[in-house]
Amino acid sequence: VLVLDRAAQDQPSVVAQAAALHAAGIRVRTLSLFYEEWLGKLPVGALERVAMMFDIGEVHRQRYTRVKRVVDEALGAAGTLVLALVTPVVLVTNQFGNQGPLLYRQTRVGKNGEAFSILKFRTMRPAPEGLADEWTGEDDPRITPIGHVLRRSHLDELPQVVNILRGELSVVGPRPEQPHYVAELSEKLPFYGMRHLVRPGLTGWAQVK
Repeated sequence: VLVLDRAAQDQPSVVAQAAALHAAGIRVRTLSLFYEEWLGKLPVGALERVAMMFDIGEVHRQRYTRVKRVVDEALGAAGTLVLALVTPVVLVTNQFGNQGPLLYRQTRVGKNGEAFSILKFRTMRPAPEGLADEWTGEDDPRITPIGHVLRRSHLDELPQVVNILRGELSVVGPRPEQPHYVAELSEKLPFYGMRHLVRPGLTGWAQVK
């Protein structure tokens, strides 16, 4: 695989040689495509150039937006049936190793920068003033034994089907962050605010990658 950075792409002689190699069977990629395809990441520097060059379905295609919302509502409705079955089980098991409130609510930033309360099954011990809004480590001591099971199975995310039906979340989209993290990341990452042009998701590209 031949990878061309920005400087290489600006040199006609290099591009000509790359074209000849491409014709001979060598795969040629730009640096940003190489990052995404082989490393599952995107270079921050590339975002400055390409972030605004692609259509956003929920912004530029009304039909896409309507169909996506119908799919979200259908999957959200199906998810509430699963939620109704799982909730009594979680409620009972909590009495043995996760005593406290059933649900955990946390403020997140959604579409158009509007804040909403995201719902989860609680997986950590309640703090005196509520759960600390800090990054959670893999072996975080705040996580209860039942909480570990809920997290590994991703059942702790199931209550978010309610957020989907409310229109606060989509099934697929960028994961919403807490307001203070949004403020911090907006200063560090180019065009970070563009993620708020669409509904945040129950799962997204970063979670898959």
